Amino acid sequence: MPHVSGTAGASIDVPVQVDADVTGQGIISLDAVIGFNTPDVVVTSVSASNNGLMSSCLFTTNPGASSINVSIACTHPISGGPGTLFTLTFDLVSDTDVLFSWLNFTSFMFNEGSPAASTSNGSITLNDAPLPVELTRLEARVDAGTVVLTWATASEVNNAGFEVQQAGPDGFVTLGFVEGRGTPQHYVYRVDGLAPGAYRFRLKQIDFDGTFTYSPEVEVSVETTGAYELSPPHPNPFDTATALTLTVARTQPVRALVFDMTGRRVAVLYEGILEQNRPHQLHVEGRGLPSGTYLLQVQGAAFHTTRLLTLIR
Repeated sequence: MPHVSGTAGASIDVPVQVDADVTGQGIISLDAVIGFNTPDVVVTSVSASNNGLMSSCLFTTNPGASSINVSIACTHPISGGPGTLFTLTFDLVSDTDVLFSWLNFTSFMFNEGSPAASTSNGSITLNDAPLPVELTRLEARVDAGTVVLTWATASEVNNAGFEVQQAGPDGFVTLGFVEGRGTPQHYVYRVDGLAPGAYRFRLKQIDFDGTFTYSPEVEVSVETTGAYELSPPHPNPFDTATALTLTVARTQPVRALVFDMTGRRVAVLYEGILEQNRPHQLHVEGRGLPSGTYLLQVQGAAFHTTRLLTLIR
């Protein structure tokens, strides 16, 4: 802050500056005691300038004879900088025409001490502010067919939370949201109902001010728990087409055939080598077939199974 100087009866605005960008630091409150060295200076108000970083916050002041206590609370973390945080307005009361006073911070603190800050020559400096969110670990494992994602943070500032995202044919899709807890934490998220196959996941960490970063991706494979897995046909009954997903635990020759109820073969869906833990789609076309019930027969070297299909026109 600069010197305060002016004539008796004048009002003077003194900006309080921060010398760094405060975006992502999670600053929602400020507490300060600002001293001045003459009884001829009287503080009448504390306000935010039009371009102040704390212009939308709630101010509480307690002026004294030689200092003023300032407390500021914001509903959302401030962003921007370097620049003016807020402005002090002084009334100069004296019998003399010209007044001088030094202004200094007796104490200063953001967010009850985090991020740490110091004052020098009337300007506020962030002291090696921590990263908004420091992710130390992201892992994926399979537990009884369920993918379990776990991650940990070493620090959290301004962290609204994490979107859990899974890679799909058209890019990543969001599975859910986990709220941040504000301190170093361990998180767990479970993904159920996955067919055998390889899957990729990532986190989208979102700050309260809307900024975000992506974590590295992790990949995990869900394997069959038995000799094979064959999903139910969907849809069933069907009018034009239906599909099933087949996965085998080990590489082997597989045949998938469709028969009508007289035992006549009407379609060959697959005939060849099927690789282990590689899901394969079996498509049944209803075109050219009459309404009725059909039998899907799937046979491999280590298994044999059937499914009933119903075609309705």
